[in-house]
Amino acid sequence: MDRVEGWIKLHRKLQEKAIWQCATPEQKAILITILLNINSDKKEWEWQGKQFTCEPGQMVTSLASLAEKCGKGVSIKNVRTALEKFEKYGFLTNQSAKTGRLITVVNWAFYQDSSYEVANQSANSRQKKIFHSIFGRNGSVWGVR
Repeated sequence: MDRVEGWIKLHRKLQEKAIWQCATPEQKAILITILLNINSDKKEWEWQGKQFTCEPGQMVTSLASLAEKCGKGVSIKNVRTALEKFEKYGFLTNQSAKTGRLITVVNWAFYQDSSYEVANQSANSRQKKIFHSIFGRNGSVWGVR
């Protein structure tokens, strides 16, 4: 997929939120890295003859890829722990398969792009539909084992 370009909105009130105050330095780096790499536009690509779509506010990645993008001092275990914590705070949802994971930042459109209208579907049902289109119903990437 194309490299994400442009800028993001990062409100100062984040510093007052529990997700920031209770986060370790590594978790803060992971949070910012997710925000910097999440799709701001709909992305479509073809793989093995099939068409796939990732909506704004979502990204397909791996624990290893996120750890690498965060830089030195951030391990795969740090990323896994941070994702679990961020889910508990309602910041994101993530679904994993053997070969990747779909991360959706909850309310991304509200905070990042005022012109983007969220579909009438709930974020959860939208995420499930996209997850299944990318990873297949059995959890393996695109139905390939």
